[in-house]
Amino acid sequence: MGPNGAGKTTWLNLAAGLMAPSSGQVRWLGQLERRAAGLDNRINLCTDNDQMPRRQTVMQWLTGMLRLSGCHALYAQQRAGQMVERLGLDAKKDAKLETLSRGQRQRVKLAQAFALPATLLLLDEPLNALDPVWRREVAALMHEAATAGACVVVSSHILEEVEALANWLVL
Repeated sequence: MGPNGAGKTTWLNLAAGLMAPSSGQVRWLGQLERRAAGLDNRINLCTDNDQMPRRQTVMQWLTGMLRLSGCHALYAQQRAGQMVERLGLDAKKDAKLETLSRGQRQRVKLAQAFALPATLLLLDEPLNALDPVWRREVAALMHEAATAGACVVVSSHILEEVEALANWLVL
């Protein structure tokens, strides 16, 4: 939790291994090296930025991201389809990302973050651009991930949002 510019995104990028700390060290699930065997597939991230390849379709991007995570082609296709359905994107699965609204692109990013089980799930402003119906569904996904054993870390600057989701807060 914190105001814009407080360092929430920077902290998540450090936790995800996308940035190196300027001092000190970051440990990932007890490991000092971010690239320790099997670690990548246990940390999932949904960034706040909207930097997806606009000319790919929803299914192409999701399937491609799952393949990059080490999934076999058939499983990646099946899991992407399940997440598209779960996040109400069935009618848009063959649409190019550039044609989607901001809220639809947010749901695509969330589909990728929740597609594989995680030990650490990092969500940067995950409810941005979502309407109330999809906020509740994403909150349900977060609770399901936590119940399955994931540590779900959510950054936000909206106190009411976080109070409804969190067991505890870091300011």
